[in-house]
Amino acid sequence: MKKYKYKFSKLITIVGIVGILLAIACMVVGVLRFINYNNNNIQLTMYQYITFALIAILPIVYIVVAVSAYFNSYYFVTDTEVVLKWGIIANRFNLNDIEEVKLITNQSKLELCFKDESYFLVATDPKWFDEFVDEIKAKKPHISYIVITEPTK
Repeated sequence: MKKYKYKFSKLITIVGIVGILLAIACMVVGVLRFINYNNNNIQLTMYQYITFALIAILPIVYIVVAVSAYFNSYYFVTDTEVVLKWGIIANRFNLNDIEEVKLITNQSKLELCFKDESYFLVATDPKWFDEFVDEIKAKKPHISYIVITEPTK
């Protein structure tokens, strides 16, 4: 089973990095506020303890999910499904539901078209498109493969 690395756009990469930096800043500010409260002998309520706990925990959860998604996102094809593993989250597409695969060459896009007329764009390196499609066709030969040199209107 070959894995095809998910290709993030530059914008998504920048948003992810900014999100991680904001999460770290949020955590640092929260911890500093907590230390300030304790140093000034201010009595905290249960609500404030819960707030400080969440301020410390949620950024860590976000960072784990974001880093996991960035470094562990890929596609693979099983006997019955195309799977997008996005960090700790997995999207599964049944091969029986795929009607055709379209390669739009001048846009470097690969679309999985489903029987219900919905579609899914495969975001991986274009050099792996043929190999990815070959793997799908090896599992389900009835799926048609169309190469389009101009975008559909």
